[in-house]
Amino acid sequence: MDASAPGDTVLVAPGTYTGLYTSPDYTLTLASNYLFSQDSTDINETVLDGEYAGTILDIIVGEGNWFTLCGFTLQHGQGQDINSSAYCFR
Repeated sequence: MDASAPGDTVLVAPGTYTGLYTSPDYTLTLASNYLFSQDSTDINETVLDGEYAGTILDIIVGEGNWFTLCGFTLQHGQGQDINSSAYCFR
C-alpha cells in the first residue's frame, strides 16, 4: 500500500503477512487473487495476521473516498475495546 496512488488496485500474492497496517486516506482497493478467480481458496491462502499485537487494519476513509478489502483472511487481531481485526473510521 505504501507505493500506491489514489484509485489504485493493489494485488496481494498468496501468503501470510504479519503486521499492523493503516489504509491511506484515499480511494484504494486491496485485493487477493480472489478478485479475479472468485475461488474461495484464494481467500484462505491470503492471510493478514496481527499476531495478537493490535488491530490488523485501520481503515481511514475521507469524504468522497472508499477503501475496498477483497479476498483475505484476517486472523489474530486485537482491539482496545473489543477483539478486532479491522477498525473503520471516517
